[in-house]
Amino acid sequence: MVAGSGRFCSHCGTALPDAPRITPDEYRTHAERYRAVRAHERYPAAMDHTPPLPSTAPAVLALTVMLFVGVGITAYLAVRVAGTGVPSFLPLLLGLVWAGTIGHRIVELLNLAHASVVRVVAVVVDERIKVSGGGKNSSATTTYYATLQTEDGGRVELTTSDNVAGMIARGDIGVAYTRAGTLLELERFPV
Repeated sequence: MVAGSGRFCSHCGTALPDAPRITPDEYRTHAERYRAVRAHERYPAAMDHTPPLPSTAPAVLALTVMLFVGVGITAYLAVRVAGTGVPSFLPLLLGLVWAGTIGHRIVELLNLAHASVVRVVAVVVDERIKVSGGGKNSSATTTYYATLQTEDGGRVELTTSDNVAGMIARGDIGVAYTRAGTLLELERFPV
């Protein structure tokens, strides 16, 4: 027994661990990993990097065409039902709902196009997918999510693409590039 080394219990002589042990789950979000990323030689370049941004122009164009088609159909229905006994406000109500839905989606896409890219050191703490739809004559839609944790303990769940979801795993740490609630990319660091 080595006196004063702290490696053995002074009362019973049992060997004590050299350092406090943490579980793998605790290590994933341990403060030392965040510091190691910021100290890494690739960190400055990662903070200057801008990932490729998906274009919203084709979707906005398609939705604008759908908006005009909906207005045309509404006008056609309004003329057809005039004088038939069907309340004339029904086609207009249908047109307003159509225009409101399409207009809302166009505004969302324009806001996404103008949103800035946020760069933050984060750990992937969870991933999930949501499959909706699908049936006899329709295909299913799959949405991918990643939950990230920052050094201050804050967590956020973001949607992501199937490409990014396939390249990340629980425990990965690095610089996360996000924009308007979407994880665009995660540059992983080997720490």
